[in-house]
Amino acid sequence: MKRMVWLAAVAVAAVAASYTAATQGEGKDKAQLQGKWELTKVQFGDKDFPLPAGEKTTLEFKGDKVTAKSSNKPDEEGNYTLVDEKSKPKQIDMKIGKEGLAKCIYELTDDTLKVGMSIKGPMGDRPTGFDGKEMIILTLKKAK
Repeated sequence: MKRMVWLAAVAVAAVAASYTAATQGEGKDKAQLQGKWELTKVQFGDKDFPLPAGEKTTLEFKGDKVTAKSSNKPDEEGNYTLVDEKSKPKQIDMKIGKEGLAKCIYELTDDTLKVGMSIKGPMGDRPTGFDGKEMIILTLKKAK
């Protein structure tokens, strides 16, 4: 299960370089995403998945790049694109390492980032909301 959590974080951390933000335009969310975010919660469907004790996983956004870091795995780099900041839910695409394009949704508040993706990872369709049973939801808090 540790591998599944890591793969989910990696898939969420990555975005396709083939997409450009210019297609939908970027607003304040890109600036707000910049910096380090610490994984605080993982849900598979409607069930919480306990984070491994002693492990720390972060996503760090710098420009159009994102890096997934874990206390016991090598860093993985990738790209992200905010596809549509105006849709409900908002849309983000990510690609990291050798993982395919993950079509995700996100919700961003002052210090909390919530990202949802298909439980099938890059092979799945973009979720239409955070209430789906066949999805992974990551909750991250802005690191201070």
